[in-house]
Amino acid sequence: MLGGPPPTDALRSLIELSAASHWRAALNAAQDAQVEAARGWFQNRRRGLFHTVGPCSRDAEVLHVGAASGVITEVLAESYERVVAVEWEADFVDFMRLRFRQDSITNVEVLQCSSSPLPSPGQFRLVVLDTGIGGRRGTTFLFRDETCQGSLLRECFRLLRPSGSISMATSNRFYGRRFSGASVAQTVRDSVIGHDRSEAC
Repeated sequence: MLGGPPPTDALRSLIELSAASHWRAALNAAQDAQVEAARGWFQNRRRGLFHTVGPCSRDAEVLHVGAASGVITEVLAESYERVVAVEWEADFVDFMRLRFRQDSITNVEVLQCSSSPLPSPGQFRLVVLDTGIGGRRGTTFLFRDETCQGSLLRECFRLLRPSGSISMATSNRFYGRRFSGASVAQTVRDSVIGHDRSEAC
């Protein structure tokens, strides 16, 4: 069972336990039912493999937007030279930094960002969006309508290098109830205007 992200209190409890041992040991030993239900979500590496089959070379610099637990970021870090993981929730930022430190993953930079524009336009060869496009509980930057999605995608295109790519996916089976595929496709087309140097994978 893959589950989903745990509530804030459960996540903070997991972070405290992880500080005293390895995060995987803390996750497997957790007695909190909400953390137990999220074990698969924290470790489902298959979600990241989708984003590593594109045209980018291994020396690419990659931006992962809405990185959450860091499991997808971990897969990206194994496939590309450098990864910048952006997350809005402070507790997930703390967890990722602890996770990567304990796992000796040194090519990931974790940033906590709001809806403010990100720096360094044209910096990344690949931008990865996974679940963030659909919105997540407790975030300060939810993309639950076409206007917000368009703003996010325009910012992602701004950060791409010439001929860069955007890789989008969502594991939320309820996502289709909010938007149709045609709606998302139109949002992408609208966002590409003025950014024809890039492509959406």
